[in-house]
Amino acid sequence: MNKSAPQRQTQPAPGALHGPAQAIDEFLETLLEPVREYHPRQEALARQRQEQEEQQGQQTALRPPDVLTPAVVALPQVALEVPLTERVEDSEIETRVEISTPLPAYAEQPFQCLLFRASGNDFAIPLVTLHSIVKQTRAPATLPGQPAWHAGLLLHRQQRIGLVDLGVLLTGAPATGPSPFVVILGEGRFGLLCTEIFRPQTINPDQVKWRQQRRDRPWMMGTLREQLCPLIDTQALLDRLETG
Repeated sequence: MNKSAPQRQTQPAPGALHGPAQAIDEFLETLLEPVREYHPRQEALARQRQEQEEQQGQQTALRPPDVLTPAVVALPQVALEVPLTERVEDSEIETRVEISTPLPAYAEQPFQCLLFRASGNDFAIPLVTLHSIVKQTRAPATLPGQPAWHAGLLLHRQQRIGLVDLGVLLTGAPATGPSPFVVILGEGRFGLLCTEIFRPQTINPDQVKWRQQRRDRPWMMGTLREQLCPLIDTQALLDRLETG
């Protein structure tokens, strides 16, 4: 039996293309790989499940952390030995409101004052607020039922003038000795009994220590710094006399 001579395998030259047999083998190997069956419903369910898992993951990442509410613990009530506030009587908290009294227009510039003495004390009164000055020539007529400061009536130019004892009105002490002069105020209804009359003086506003609040002694506008005597507010004094 003739032995066939062994076939000689030839190696492809470098860079040569694969032969038809090798290409067919590679194609067959790809066909022999297991192919997953395609189920449309299962694919849709799997896709839906994956989307839900992704949404849950996003919601979990965006959700704010839980805030813990502190527990409220009721503390026992303890009676205080010292009260927090003390009761203050109404009389202690009452505040006195002082209203500043405006000065009259004539006091804004130099003005003339008449100085006189009554019941042993010296006083000053603005000349612009006076009616006249008279000297008594006879005893005044007295009237019953009048206040203690009312010293009687003076008939002057057919006008009855009520005489005022400044000592009784302002200090409670009656005048001692005769009071021959009468300083008639305003419209002439009242006159001040005087023991002496001095020459008028010009007073500058800065020569007076003015009273800003006159709750007490409203008739006193201030004090003359040099003469050290009270300056009378004529209108306030007349208001006091009108009230009796």
